Amino acid sequence: MGINNIVEKLADYDRIRKKYYPEYYFIKSIGNSSGKLIEVNDETTRYVLLITRLDVKHPHYGDVILISDLLNNVCQTYRLGDHWTRLVLDDNLKPEHQKCIGGNKYSAFMLSSWLNGFESIEEIFKIEEDSPFIYRLTDEQKKEFYNILKELTED
Repeated sequence: MGINNIVEKLADYDRIRKKYYPEYYFIKSIGNSSGKLIEVNDETTRYVLLITRLDVKHPHYGDVILISDLLNNVCQTYRLGDHWTRLVLDDNLKPEHQKCIGGNKYSAFMLSSWLNGFESIEEIFKIEEDSPFIYRLTDEQKKEFYNILKELTED
C-alpha cells in the first residue's frame, strides 16, 4: 500500500487524524454542482441569488439546493417544499436583527413560495438566461404572510 493510499484511508477516519495528525487538514471533493444566477426585482427590492444544485449522488444533499444571496452575504440550504422560515437565518435573534435570504421576511416568503411552485429542481435550471420570469403571490399567500407577520408583531 502506497503513501497516497494510506493518506486516502486516513482522510476517512477523522477521529484518528485529529488525534495523531492535528496539524493536517484533509480536503477532498465530495461532488460536483451546477448553479443558476437569478436576479429578483420588485418595486422595493432587488437581490441576486446563486442557486446551486448539490451533487445528486450525495447521501445527505442529493435533493438540496444551496441559495446564496450575493447582495446580503447569506446562504442557506433548501429543499423544495421547505417552509419559508427555512430562509430566515439567526432565528434566535430579535426580528430586527435576523438575516434572511432576500433581505427580509417578505422576500424570504415570496422566494419560498416561488421555489415551492416547481415540481423538481430540474425545472429551476430550465429557466432561460435573460428571459423574464414573472411571479406574483396569490391573494391566499399574501393573506397567509400578513397573518404570520401579525402574529410575530404581537409577541
